[in-house]
This record gives sequence, structure tokens and C-alpha cells, in this order.
Amino acid sequence: RFIIANLYFAGNNYPLAADAYYSYYKNYPLEEKAVSALYNAGLSERKADKSAEALNIYKEFLDNYRANPGGASIAFECVEIYKALNDEENAVSMLKFIIDNYPPDAGKAMLETGNSYTRKKDYDKAIKQYLEIEKLEGARPEWIAAAFARTGECYERKGQWVDAENIYKRIIELKEIPEDWRKAAEKRVMIIEEKNKKEAL
Repeated sequence: RFIIANLYFAGNNYPLAADAYYSYYKNYPLEEKAVSALYNAGLSERKADKSAEALNIYKEFLDNYRANPGGASIAFECVEIYKALNDEENAVSMLKFIIDNYPPDAGKAMLETGNSYTRKKDYDKAIKQYLEIEKLEGARPEWIAAAFARTGECYERKGQWVDAENIYKRIIELKEIPEDWRKAAEKRVMIIEEKNKKEAL
């Protein structure tokens, strides 16, 4: 049955592939391929544009195989589906699940959480979330730089120009980040300083 499912998938017959993969998983839960079958069932539903069905299967995967190396990727896939459905509440809940269960991906999930609050124009919550990333053990420089950049954007939208300028300056001070990121922060600082000079005249 797993081979049949693979044939359906290869032939782009995703609905039948999803049924075959899921049937294999249910009938042979202890087999080595059961994990792959469940994942492929979700992937097939996704390719068939059946978001609700894909979500249910992916969540079943996370319930049963949370420690699987692919767990974080599947959780992020759920986030993308929720975002496509404009379901920010469940997207944020899934991001919290990632933060709690997959420490190596916590920074990325926290960044996405901040982005979700930004899309809802809840800039205070977004700023709070972004600034938590710096405190993570082993936080990657690119995560911190991205968080500071988004924080600066939020401050600008709130009209807090001094705070925005200060956070952009922190990006400039960071090490091990792409030079174009540093230049982008320098440009924002220059724009804010020019704005302040004009307003002071």
C-alpha cells in the first residue's frame, strides 16, 4: 500500500495518495514507514489544496511524533497554513508550541510571532516579543538583527523616533551580520537624524 501511495503521489493524484498514505499509517502504525506515511498524507492534502485536512494530519503527527527531527518544520508548515487562512490566533498558538518544544527554532518562531502582532498593528506586543529574542541562549546574530530591525519599524510606526534610532544603532554594533544589514540600519539612522534636524528648524 505504501508503494501504491507513492505511485499516486508521483502521478500527482494527491487525494488518492493522501488516502493511501493515511490508510497505511493507520493499518501499520508500528512499521518503520508509518511516520513517513503520516507526513506524506499531510503533504498530499496540502498539494491537493485541502488546508483543513492537511492541518489535522500535521497536528496528529505533532501529537504522536513531537520529538521527530522534522517536527519543527511541520509545525512551521502549520503556521503558514494558518497565515494563508488569515487565522493569526492559531498561527501564534502554533508558534508558541514551537518555542516551547523546539529550542533551536525558538528565535525564528519568536520573530514570526512578533510579525503576527505587527500585522495586527499591536506594536507594543510585537516590540516585546522581538526584544525577547536577544535573551535566548545561543540566539543567532541574524535573528537578533532581524528582531532589532522589526523593532525599529514598530517604533517608527508609533512615532517613537529616539527609540527607533537607538535600536538601529544596536544593529550597527552587532558582529557577524551581513554588511548590507548594517548599511540598511545606518540608512535608517541617517533618515531619522535628517528628520529631526528639519523638525528642529
